[in-house]
Amino acid sequence: MTGSAQHELAKWFTCLLQAVLQDLSAYCVSDSFTFVEEVRNFTFSPSVFVCSFDISSLFTNFPLA
Repeated sequence: MTGSAQHELAKWFTCLLQAVLQDLSAYCVSDSFTFVEEVRNFTFSPSVFVCSFDISSLFTNFPLA
């Protein structure tokens, strides 16, 4: 959908998220396999929570027509 309003919004959103990713990259993993390796020996306490944000499929619910 190059040239559409959604494309411009997606480009803006990508730039916004890149800045966040650079600041928080020490806390990010690239896929679920890496995540499993990272937490395999981790001891979770009640104050720890795990959160996942999948932005690669962010716009899958937009109609294609």
